[in-house]
Amino acid sequence: MARLLAQHLSSRGLSTVLNVVNRSKERSEELAKMVPDVELALHSMDAMIDVVRSVDVVFTSTGATEPILTKENLEVERSGQDEDERDDAQEKEKKTMLIDISVPRNVASDVGEVDGMVVFNVDDLKAVVARNQARRKKLSVQAEVLLKEELVDFRNWHHSLGSVP
Repeated sequence: MARLLAQHLSSRGLSTVLNVVNRSKERSEELAKMVPDVELALHSMDAMIDVVRSVDVVFTSTGATEPILTKENLEVERSGQDEDERDDAQEKEKKTMLIDISVPRNVASDVGEVDGMVVFNVDDLKAVVARNQARRKKLSVQAEVLLKEELVDFRNWHHSLGSVP
């Protein structure tokens, strides 16, 4: 999944380093070889929370049977900062978008309650797909109406050619 995601982001013009967190250094290095066009920064699982806090967008897709990102582990990391760091962090508050494409989920349902975290999961993505499909269906119906109108105009024009010398 990571390879497909890296290739897709690259094809869409990814212009930044892609941070990859993996439990296995060997698997991370294999991924780097499979996507040579993408600049990767490889991290161990021990660095996961730090990486999540330092980036704008996170995609999760693991074989874990339990969430790997929880409200508790994200809040513990934040509470570990001293008071000055917390003030600086709050002044520069940024949003981190977590996109969980795993089944079962890698991001606990309450992570959205953590300041600065915005969470999307497979169900949210299905809703986006459904909205896009409905919009496309509506546009295709409108296009069909336009085509029928133009076909009538063309047939009238073509029929009128028979009466022109």
